[in-house]
Amino acid sequence: MEKIKTLLIFALSLIISTAFGQNKKAEECYVQAFKSYNIGDNDKALSLLNKAIKKDPNFAKPYNLLAAIYERDKQIDKAVEAYENYIKIDSTYQSTYYYYAKILLDNGREKEAERIANKFFVVPNMRTFNAKKDGASQNIQGKMSNLQTAIKMSKDESQTENEVGLKNLGPNVNTEAYEYWPGMTMDKKLFIFTRLKLSDKQEDFYYSDIIDGQVQPSRALPGDINTNDNEGTVAVHPNGSIIYYTVCNQPDGLGGCDLYYSKVSGANWSPRENLGKVVNTSSWDGQPTISMGGNALVFCSSRPGGYGGKDLYITYKGDNGDWGKPKNLGPTINTKGSEEAPFLHYDGATLYFSSDGHDGLGGLDIFMSRLNELGEWSTPKNIGKYINSSNDEAGLYVEPEGKVAYFTSDRPGGYGGLDIYTFNLSEELKPAPANIITVSLIDKTTKNPVIGKMILTNLRNSRIILDTTLSKAVTYYPSGGNYGLFAQASGYLPFSQNYSKPITEASGLNENIIIELIPANKGNSIVLENIFFDFDKWDLKPESQDALANLLKYLRNNSKINVEIGGYTDNKGSQEYNKNLSDKRARSVYDYLVKNGISASRLTSKGYGSLSTDDNSTEEKQAANRRIELKIN
Repeated sequence: MEKIKTLLIFALSLIISTAFGQNKKAEECYVQAFKSYNIGDNDKALSLLNKAIKKDPNFAKPYNLLAAIYERDKQIDKAVEAYENYIKIDSTYQSTYYYYAKILLDNGREKEAERIANKFFVVPNMRTFNAKKDGASQNIQGKMSNLQTAIKMSKDESQTENEVGLKNLGPNVNTEAYEYWPGMTMDKKLFIFTRLKLSDKQEDFYYSDIIDGQVQPSRALPGDINTNDNEGTVAVHPNGSIIYYTVCNQPDGLGGCDLYYSKVSGANWSPRENLGKVVNTSSWDGQPTISMGGNALVFCSSRPGGYGGKDLYITYKGDNGDWGKPKNLGPTINTKGSEEAPFLHYDGATLYFSSDGHDGLGGLDIFMSRLNELGEWSTPKNIGKYINSSNDEAGLYVEPEGKVAYFTSDRPGGYGGLDIYTFNLSEELKPAPANIITVSLIDKTTKNPVIGKMILTNLRNSRIILDTTLSKAVTYYPSGGNYGLFAQASGYLPFSQNYSKPITEASGLNENIIIELIPANKGNSIVLENIFFDFDKWDLKPESQDALANLLKYLRNNSKINVEIGGYTDNKGSQEYNKNLSDKRARSVYDYLVKNGISASRLTSKGYGSLSTDDNSTEEKQAANRRIELKIN
């Protein structure tokens, strides 16, 4: 649509700038042809243009309108021929080369597009070139620069079409209606998307069960989530319990479009609730994506103070469950154009989004950016020519393992309108591999299930991956990081365990973790993992903050419990030295707790050094013996 509008404007400019000296009857035919074209009478317009050309074979301008008509009718060869005829007659009108190169690129003729694009920059050097009459506007020059980038990208051979493996998701999901905005639960059992029925212009949420990797026939989401209003742009919480989405023009809305959410109860979805005035504004707000732990929401907004049309923002959920003030993702991500359709992968550090402001192939292209340990986004990378095109591409979703992606496109060969497609991500576009873990809480003595608080945290940046109160939970954590798993339940000692899995071919395996909670009886003790010290030192490392914070919460919630902080070492060094080092390490934890409000009367600390009963036969066992224990006094 945008392309046709551009051609209309271009054709109109040609009429306005028609040079004197042409055959008057030819000019009259040309003007009448444009009027016919403007009211949709292409047959009459074509007849008049051919008459104009017959009356004056050296009249160039009719060929531009011919090209516009042929392009709209998908007669690309005829459109190309029309542009070629124009430049044979008038080789100095610079803008023509841009539109000619663009139609070539849009139709996969990269080498020809490059040849014509190069001529765009040669034209001003021609002897007969008149800058005022023939020169391209600043706007067209900027578009030509973008087109050159698009041509370069289209010639990229780093990945073959066969490797991309682009496939339509098929008739169980796609129909003659518009299907878009795919999402999935992290267990890959439920596929959720938006469908717009053109017959009644109704936009609702649908789902397909996934059995043996195959999507089943789709159905409308049950419950009260779908209404007579339009619901769209769905983001599925990884555990499938909540979906976030956009609804416009509502009585409880704060702007044209707002962010809402619904929860599932049994098989049904609850009525929507507005995300609130801290997140939503009087501007357009929508297109959410939710993080693994459900505590970070990235979305698109046109609110004032951004870098361009629409920008991407992030908001974090506080300990009280309320969303905080959104923060702009910054100029590395956002541009003078529009950034839309974000998807934050389960690794919490790989963001996919659509943009017309970064270098692309035209329209909205899909890009990828990674978050480093300093909280900085990398320069966005275009995901490539087999997915992106001169049209708009958006609504990307990537499976937990990071190998397969889904997106929305209206490319030829679909079932109608917008369809959902799937493809394989190249290695450089994949997020960190994710490991699925099932965590169960049981009583160590009775082996019965226990309902408790479970938290999985990235210890390097304190990003929460899982935060829930259940007896059993399923989640992912990316390879290549250092993670802490914490659990607390009423009447039990706090649990803390460390996970650090490198990025290897073995990543992505399922793990079943059974946590045996120890009753908080006098004399019982537990090892507190995720409290770290440098070699031969007793200063608490920054990675210890999450474990210490969870210990602090435990003691605050159990004010009648008194504990001993015990320090232990491996058997390297003398017993006297080890006892002194372990005592200092235990004291460091003691001091942290006192400094943060725990009464010193409830605490003791003691260094035990190396125990003769400990096994120090391997490096791994020695590392396990360098520990902090919590004992009930």
